[in-house]
Amino acid sequence: MAAIALVSVATLALASCASSDSDGGGDGSGETKETTDLGEKNPATGDPVRIGVAAEEADDARLTGYRATTEYINEYLGGLNGHPIELVECATKNTPAGGTACGVQFGQEDVAAVLAPNIGVSLSVYKPLEDSGIPFITQLTADIDVLGSDESFVLFNPLGLGSATIAVAKDEGVESAAFVMPDLPSTTGPVKELAEPQYESAGLELEIVPIPLQVADPTAAIQQAINDGAGQLVFFGETEFVTTGIKTAKQLGFDGPLITQVSGFPEDQIASIPGGLEGVIVLGSTTLDESDDDRKLYNTVIETFADGAPTDDIFTTAAFQVELALYHALALTPDAGADAASVMDALQNMDRPVPLPLGGGMTFQCGADVIAVLPGVCVATTLRSNLDAEGNATSEEVLTAADAG
Repeated sequence: MAAIALVSVATLALASCASSDSDGGGDGSGETKETTDLGEKNPATGDPVRIGVAAEEADDARLTGYRATTEYINEYLGGLNGHPIELVECATKNTPAGGTACGVQFGQEDVAAVLAPNIGVSLSVYKPLEDSGIPFITQLTADIDVLGSDESFVLFNPLGLGSATIAVAKDEGVESAAFVMPDLPSTTGPVKELAEPQYESAGLELEIVPIPLQVADPTAAIQQAINDGAGQLVFFGETEFVTTGIKTAKQLGFDGPLITQVSGFPEDQIASIPGGLEGVIVLGSTTLDESDDDRKLYNTVIETFADGAPTDDIFTTAAFQVELALYHALALTPDAGADAASVMDALQNMDRPVPLPLGGGMTFQCGADVIAVLPGVCVATTLRSNLDAEGNATSEEVLTAADAG
């Protein structure tokens, strides 16, 4: 029960990231992105290895990320242990039935692994693959069956959102915080049950501020939280909800930390916020620093192999991150095969942490029980990104559970 309650915070985070109904966002800066040299070509020459990739729609930005990353790995990195990747694509249509159909398809086509970052119906994709021996790799998920399985591999710390907000509060000298979130019985109750004792143990006060779904203007609720002494506001939910909350807080003159897990804000939403995103803190697993070497590599891969595609789409970055992470995990055992059994063995027995692609200094190590209660989780840290007005990171810091005190 404790693990389920802990993951409730991730459920709210997932709501902002796991749907293609709205665009994948972006920093809105319109600036030319920094790129780098891809190096010497090293084409894969072995037999192809099939990797299943899940998207939500046929034109999903995740597919842009998968296809470009696959070309980069096949042409410049020698493939997966020498084997060129062949993608098996499937769109879930963001329905449970569609997710199940994708899972069944991947099993029937004998893929060596399935990549499904930030899919709203990820559990439906996973269930047909359960106990199949096919590794299931994702980024942000709130599904306890996935998080608790040693045959799934999650490149995100779902528990870090809670401890990281405490770490920020302590760093900023804040004594009281408020969680502002949509009023959903499945999340607000468990989050309150979990987070309040965490904050109390850290010597901090916490107020849960649920906003009814039918309320378009949260001004009264946010003003009351500020009046009650909240020195830090944490916004969970989908992008538009978070944007409205940040805009309201700034209009009310709030000058404390504004925190969210949303990392991709559409340009028009940024423009609606007084002063833009200046001073906002994002807690996540993907760097927003355009000077970061991995960010330059990502920009180059998308520019080279997906000409014209936006580089600041959160779904494209998620696909790049998980597929390149798979490559780096298998590189620890270069003499192993690239079939499902070999990939599973490599992921379950990573002998050391390796840098998480686009992780801003974070590492991942699958099979190491980095979070004991959730064996599927491969990342034990959270990335703090301090934003400028346009949504670019001005500084970043990797936060651990110890930072929460």
